[in-house]
Amino acid sequence: MRFPAQKFTLPNGLPCTLRSPELEDAAALLDYLRVTSGETENVVRYPEEITLSVEEEGMFLQQYAKSERQVMLAVFGAGVALGSAGVSPIGNGKKLCHRAEVGISLRKAYWGMGLGTRLMETAIDLARQMGYEQLELEVVSDNQRAKRLYEKLGFVSCREIPHGFRLRSGGYAPLERMVKFL
Repeated sequence: MRFPAQKFTLPNGLPCTLRSPELEDAAALLDYLRVTSGETENVVRYPEEITLSVEEEGMFLQQYAKSERQVMLAVFGAGVALGSAGVSPIGNGKKLCHRAEVGISLRKAYWGMGLGTRLMETAIDLARQMGYEQLELEVVSDNQRAKRLYEKLGFVSCREIPHGFRLRSGGYAPLERMVKFL
């Protein structure tokens, strides 16, 4: 699914555009993923695990754009990607087709500026438009900032996954599964 461009201004005065990324955004998004995956332990991969080529990332973006059951969103400003979110089906069979998963990340320099709320609200609306009945996510259990955002938007915790993330330090972080009924 494609999401048309929406222009807005951050509280710091930076003009931004929220839209579905295009093929020509592949390199910028790979750079964004490498940056954000190195800024916090709360995302799913480390920077060196971002191994897609620009061409492979472009194909990935095109798949999202052509799909009627998933959407990718990105916020661009100052010539770079500042944040992204995606909605994907958990399954396509009759027993799972009502469920989708949402994921979000932001450059740390843009935390606390409303980007997370804008991305999540848009993702929730698009999930409804695609016919999903519930939206799910996983969050590192001690990531209070993210949990406050998700709870504000109506997500509720439904279980904890012990040792959900294995960290470089050798330790583990539990993940919390959250759900929002649409």
